[in-house]
Amino acid sequence: MNQEQISTAQLAEELLELYDQFSEFSDSCAFQCESMVRVQDAAVSDRALFNGMLHSADWMRLRTAYFKRRLMRLQRRASQIADRTAGH
Repeated sequence: MNQEQISTAQLAEELLELYDQFSEFSDSCAFQCESMVRVQDAAVSDRALFNGMLHSADWMRLRTAYFKRRLMRLQRRASQIADRTAGH
């Protein structure tokens, strides 16, 4: 297997791993959003509940930034591979 094939295979593996991680993240976000809708009926004066909601929102924000960075890196690598392939 040449270097180009190895790079393409590694990229495919990373994309699959990222897809799995994103699917898990997406499921968690859906659960969190559904939970927050249900909490609207509860008294938000409960400090622990409020802190939990803040923690969940912060976690979603950080994970979203992580996925954006990973996707940008993978896109750059895919572009480099495509450029090398086009040059042959």
